[in-house]
Amino acid sequence: MEYCAKCEREFVSEESLEQHLRHSSSHEYCVRCSKSFDSASALQQHLRDSSKHHICSMCTTRMDFDNRADLEAHLEKVHDHCVPCNRSFDSPQLLEEHDVSAHNLCTICKSYFATQQNLRCTVQHAKTHSAKNMECFGCYRTFRSSSAVLLHLESGNCASEVDNDWMVELAFECHQSRFYTSEDDDYNFECPTCGTPFSAMSGLLQHVESDVCTEDVAMGKPLFKFLRFLQSRLA
Repeated sequence: MEYCAKCEREFVSEESLEQHLRHSSSHEYCVRCSKSFDSASALQQHLRDSSKHHICSMCTTRMDFDNRADLEAHLEKVHDHCVPCNRSFDSPQLLEEHDVSAHNLCTICKSYFATQQNLRCTVQHAKTHSAKNMECFGCYRTFRSSSAVLLHLESGNCASEVDNDWMVELAFECHQSRFYTSEDDDYNFECPTCGTPFSAMSGLLQHVESDVCTEDVAMGKPLFKFLRFLQSRLA
């Protein structure tokens, strides 16, 4: 027999006693931990201190979650709450604006970046979200950037049968080659503005498409003219 000293009642099994403790208004009982407390304040202290409980202090029902991750997801979704800053906002839109400015949030994929510089390197990151609207000069495949087109051509997988060796030769043939080719034996190319060396044209294009340098592929620039030269050879 099991005995409840507070109620002076006997129960036929441990399960019956626990059922009584769960539902009796005379007991302050923690269901998750199967523990009874002498007072409501003692139970609340347990809920605050125990690592098994993750209470939402903003809900009137004091919702209890199995783990910290579930609690944080609830706070963000239901209460528009920023957990790292411990701040709540009046709307999901205001929370998102805060996440962008304070936590370097990409609003497209909802990824967070360690620093604003990393998020800015989103010129590369953003390309993962952009449409594939750059058509290869040698086939009908489409890509998200000029550098991706060049990487495809250099790989030898294009129907045009172009490869990296062909690309290097063509880059040196172009009348703009003096601006982006390198005299370094280890590298074929270099950035016209900052001099960063590259072994492949696709690497140079990736560099100028990012914001790490002021060089670009604007109309009239050497790399713009190279791309037009490449297009004419594959037309």
